[in-house]
Amino acid sequence: MQQAELHIVPYRGIKFSWHNGQACENMIMKKLDWVLGNTTFAKDWPDAYAHFLPRDVSDHSSMVIHLSEDHFHPRPTFRFLNLWLDREDFMPQLARVWEQPVHGSPFFKLTTKLQMVKVSLKNWHKHNRTHITSRVSKAKRDWAAAQEKLDGDPYSEEASAVER
Repeated sequence: MQQAELHIVPYRGIKFSWHNGQACENMIMKKLDWVLGNTTFAKDWPDAYAHFLPRDVSDHSSMVIHLSEDHFHPRPTFRFLNLWLDREDFMPQLARVWEQPVHGSPFFKLTTKLQMVKVSLKNWHKHNRTHITSRVSKAKRDWAAAQEKLDGDPYSEEASAVER
């Protein structure tokens, strides 16, 4: 590594990057994965670090490389959900908004109506959803917390049972 001028990029998150998927006495956890950078990388990105995430679909932890602290957070975009089409009240909701009169050029009318539909559908969705996204997010957070607890105490039967 020295001859190639490679350096280990500092890391955070999960300490053991690989897990054999077994429990208790058969469990093996190792730090197998690393992020390397050369001298130019270290000069260009002095605050860079790798964040090892809790395991998801693989027995290895995913790694995210953070090159700089960026405080820019773009606004979330509007997403049309195809499942809305299956609801009987969707088309009447859409028609109610689209039929509202708007005055101006054809382009202004179109963009204004699209904006009105977007706002209306966002509000309609808030009142008609099953909260599956938040339930999945909570389950992922709980699983990540269990993995972090297991990462801190690999021989804890309780942590192993909760993580499963």
